[in-house]
Amino acid sequence: MWNDIAELRTFAWALQWGAIALVFIGGFLQIGSLMVNHRVTTLSDAEQAEKLNPVAQTIHTGTAVIEMIQDSKDAANNHFMDSGAALGFAHGNQALMVLRSGDSFAIQNGKSEILWRATLALDLTDSSVGKPIRSLRDADHIELTFGQLKAGGIIKSGNVTVIINSAVQLRADIPAQTVDAQQLMFIRDLKQIKESLAQ
Repeated sequence: MWNDIAELRTFAWALQWGAIALVFIGGFLQIGSLMVNHRVTTLSDAEQAEKLNPVAQTIHTGTAVIEMIQDSKDAANNHFMDSGAALGFAHGNQALMVLRSGDSFAIQNGKSEILWRATLALDLTDSSVGKPIRSLRDADHIELTFGQLKAGGIIKSGNVTVIINSAVQLRADIPAQTVDAQQLMFIRDLKQIKESLAQ
């Protein structure tokens, strides 16, 4: 072979095209490596963003404030030291998170209205503790009650503000309604809350 010019030329040609093929293969491998590295970086960034997303965090603490106006001419300037309020996120009959207070306020504002107010807290034994904040998206309504607000009371308006982990604020308006026989009131429009949990 080493003395045959034709065979040497053929061998040289084969080596040259082999080298060209290796260059192309190397290029494809390099592109593949870059694509894989880019995908790893993208997934890593997404994972990191998820870890930093407030609504992806698990529930540890919660506080809430309820303020609402009752249509009433009754005289009232009360701080009910031993009678509070409760607020529950619920899906059907299942409670997803419940906050309670040990006291509440009812004050006549001079306009034939009583302002009811309570500051509530989440108990560390509540079933929601340890679950992702965004799990509250499953709620289809909120239930409210004040221990001293009797059935038949006419509620004109109000709002609730819930703060979870001192980072995520959820707000909803209390619509006009009559306190039912179980002293309950309801918020069924949770659009604001679900938007806040949609991150």
